Amino acid sequence: MTAIPLPDTYKTINRLSLILLLITYIAFINLGLADTMRDVAFPYIRSTFSKPLEASGLVLLAGTIGYMIASFSSGQVVTWLGIGRMLALSVTLRAIGLAGFALAPTWEILLLVSVIIGLGGGLLDSGANIYVAANYGATPMFWLHAAFGIGATVGPLMMTGLIERLDQTWNVGYVVASGLHIGLLVIFIFTLKYWSTS
Repeated sequence: MTAIPLPDTYKTINRLSLILLLITYIAFINLGLADTMRDVAFPYIRSTFSKPLEASGLVLLAGTIGYMIASFSSGQVVTWLGIGRMLALSVTLRAIGLAGFALAPTWEILLLVSVIIGLGGGLLDSGANIYVAANYGATPMFWLHAAFGIGATVGPLMMTGLIERLDQTWNVGYVVASGLHIGLLVIFIFTLKYWSTS
């Protein structure tokens, strides 16, 4: 296989490793996309649930609680499951949470699924960082965080386009984000056996 040299680490990336690296980049694009849609969507969300503007802080707090729990326990989770299953679990939680966010019938359920989204986000963030740092080095790690930035840019644009251009509700944006995570889960399932050998 053709190897790509990384001058900063003197490591090489074979074809399989490159594919897995690209999957982590796609995962981080999804992470950034879904996490930043809320800023555009919240004025419409609060209208749906008849909440004041400052209620956005509760949504953020709920997500942060989930994220912190996942981050603090990520070392144990990766020991139990391995990196591939941990990443698959993370996108499963986020797919469920994002779908639940879109379909939440009450404010309390919206806050609950925000915790689930945060749990998935914390595991995905930790897992991808662990994997890239251990297997690729500094330059790919830089691009991992750049991938998050791409998603963070696209997310608000997508939500704005759905609401203002296509006349859709904010819920549709979260359904789309959930669908993207389901697609990513399928990719993780099909590549699961390769993560421990890369």
